[in-house]
This record gives sequence, C-alpha cells and structure tokens, in this order.
Amino acid sequence: MSSKNERISTKPSEFAPYMQSTDKLQLSINPTTGNPKWKDWGWTSAQSAQWTSFRNQSDLLFPQWSDKNNNNTNITDQMGILIRNVKKYDNDPLTGFHLLDKVAMNGTISDCETFHVKRGTALAAVSHQGAATARNIGGLVAGPEKPVLAMKKYDVGEHHITVTNPDTPKSHALPSGIKFAKVYRYIGTVAPTSLSQYQFVGNAKRGSVLSSISSADLAAIPANTISYAWYIARYESNKGVLGDACGAIVAQILHP
Repeated sequence: MSSKNERISTKPSEFAPYMQSTDKLQLSINPTTGNPKWKDWGWTSAQSAQWTSFRNQSDLLFPQWSDKNNNNTNITDQMGILIRNVKKYDNDPLTGFHLLDKVAMNGTISDCETFHVKRGTALAAVSHQGAATARNIGGLVAGPEKPVLAMKKYDVGEHHITVTNPDTPKSHALPSGIKFAKVYRYIGTVAPTSLSQYQFVGNAKRGSVLSSISSADLAAIPANTISYAWYIARYESNKGVLGDACGAIVAQILHP
C-alpha cells in the first residue's frame, strides 16, 4: 500500500524521510505565536522529545538498512520494530497519544500535509452548551459525517456516553467507510477555548464509551468547586482520515 493512503508508512524508504520532515516541523517555531509547533498542536514536551527520539533512531538505522551490501536481517527487524513502535505510540487504542489527531485538529493545511492527515475544523464549528449538568444534556444535532453524542448515565467519577450515527440513530453500526468513532474530553470549570485542550478518551464500542475521571483528576479540582467534563467526537475513516468534530456535550463531575 502506498504511503499516500497511510499516515505513517510501513516502508522504511518512506518512513525515514517522513520522520525527518515531521520532526523538523514539530520543533520549528510558529512565527504567529512564538511557540514551537508541537506546543500549538497540544503536544507535551515529553511527547515532542519522544518524537525526536524516534527520528534519531530512524536516522541511525536507515543508512544501514539502505546499504544493500551490509544490510542484514537484524537491521531489517530493528527498522520494523521502530516503525511499529511509532505507530503504536501515536494510535494504539489504549496507550496511544494520538499526536497526529492533534495536528489534524490544530495544525495548518501545510502541517497536515506533512503529517499525512486531514485538517480538522476550527473551534467555531464545535458548539458548547455552557455549564449544564448531565441531567439536562442531550445529543446535539451534528452535520454530515459527524457522530452524535448523548449522556446515557452518570455516576461518581464516571460518564457513560452514547455515540450514534445521525443517519441510523437506533443502530450501533458505524457509517460505511468509517473505522472508529473517537471521543475526546476536557475537564474544567469553564468551557475550553481550543480543541487542543481536549484529550482522547477512547473509541466507541457498540455505540458507547465509558469516561472514567481518575483520582488524580478529581484531586486536582479545588474543594467546593463545581467542575464539568466537555466531550466531542470525530469519525476516523478506514484510511485514517479524521472527520470534523461534532457538537460538544457537557456534564457535571460528581465527586465521592
């Protein structure tokens, strides 16, 4: 399969230049904000450093892999392991940091082309309902190719969210050509001001996602403060292209 249909190519000949160009880009300074690009996308400094580490490993292995006179099975295996590790670091359903998703949400068209992702919508396309509680939250009407979220149930430190296709709201099936319905969350006392503030929660399973608020997140909320969780979702196609974010729902976080 050509890398034109892949985010991170499995071919070493395409993977190595991809890591060089993306690492150079994420470390570059955005002249508009004065920040390194990775910061404006919503990456952490540790994630930026890890991406550079992956690039450095690739820079060491690729010349050896390219030297057909000295290449061996061990080098080929190491290159394969590195590629799998990079893909897992980005998009593993349980442990991945979904860095390319953040580029798609917050990067420029040029950034997205470098990372082989589709640019997301501006924050204006995401609708917020304000500081409402889970008791009166329902799904928001979403545009084409956007999932619809609704609060099914809430409990202490937990929100149970349904994710449905607006074209078939009574079915758990994803639209044709869609691989995942990805759900993101922001915790705070006021609505988020940037899509980069949302963190990946998980992929919907049979039309549902359980969002657990960790004890660390609960402990970080000042005493006697009412806090909320905002949720958005995006479809990801079978080719790894992210759709636009749906309208947000918000629910109060119940403390023990």
